[in-house]
Amino acid sequence: MSTYLLAVHHDPDGPDVAPEEAELAFASVEVLNSELRAAGAWVFAGGLQPTEDAAVVRGSGGDVLTTDGPYLESKEYLGGFWIVDAADLDAALEWATRASAACRQPVEVQPFSAFSDVAPATEEGTRPEFLLSVHAGPGAPARPELSEEEQQASWRRMQELEADLQAAGAWMFSGRLAGPDTATVVTATDGGPVVTDGPFAESKEHLAGFYVIAADDRDEAVAWARRVVACVHAPIEVRPFQLEVAGE
Repeated sequence: MSTYLLAVHHDPDGPDVAPEEAELAFASVEVLNSELRAAGAWVFAGGLQPTEDAAVVRGSGGDVLTTDGPYLESKEYLGGFWIVDAADLDAALEWATRASAACRQPVEVQPFSAFSDVAPATEEGTRPEFLLSVHAGPGAPARPELSEEEQQASWRRMQELEADLQAAGAWMFSGRLAGPDTATVVTATDGGPVVTDGPFAESKEHLAGFYVIAADDRDEAVAWARRVVACVHAPIEVRPFQLEVAGE
């Protein structure tokens, strides 16, 4: 079995969705979620708050800057996702076809990298949940050149961070994604699913990996993000989940 990210992207310039249509979509998603669990394919899922609720943490060490707003300067934004276990890409695309039909949006399918230590979700808690996402690509700030010794030290800091997250009861999920060239987009249409290669969002940057954590508030989530920045030497976007659907 392999693990795949099924990502839903929203276009704020897209047509408005009628309330009754939105209710149908939520009901369809609940049916899909139940079938994912029954099939043993369920790993994690969540819907994210709009990008205006985001914060970005940049820098490393003592020089850290936190700004409001999303990291990516593109029309589309990540609105939510499923993480599923599937036998192969074809099986993941079948789930994506059903996900696209359920949520009435294109769904991007991207595998996790071979060295990704994908962790299972913990039992759902009562604290707010946040996505700490790492973006990479030619439009992202250049990471510093690290020696072999510095790379090893960075990995040790990452392991310490993840141990501290678990000890604090904040750990929910994490993963590192394969490159955007591995992405496939599935769009459900009346004539059947339309499958295209390549990422959904046409931007220079791409989602490279993420943590899902539980924190008492945004300040605590940003504090964890500062530690992630020190490990990965890349900006971290902090986005809250919609509490009514996160982790379902």
